[in-house]
Amino acid sequence: MTLNTENTILYQCERSGVTFVGTPSSPGRASTGGPGAGYGRVAAVPLIQISQTPGLTPEQKRAVIAAVTSAYAEAAGKNPDKVWVTITEVPGENWGVGGVPLS
Repeated sequence: MTLNTENTILYQCERSGVTFVGTPSSPGRASTGGPGAGYGRVAAVPLIQISQTPGLTPEQKRAVIAAVTSAYAEAAGKNPDKVWVTITEVPGENWGVGGVPLS
């Protein structure tokens, strides 16, 4: 699923049977196993990633995470406690649309 707005791209994917090298409070890279991959297995965990230009306050980010989690869980029939959401801020000079930087 991809949602485009003026300054935000939202996409989600299902992670199935992937070991995450990290913890929910300190996410790391995903791995299919091997050395260091010992934090546990995750099955069919929805991961929703939001990329946008900087500007949201911490309170706004919390509200976005809560709203996206709730909307996805309801629409997909998933347990909201298992939905992961990340927000990545990309400076406008590092982001282009139609060959033109946003800033």
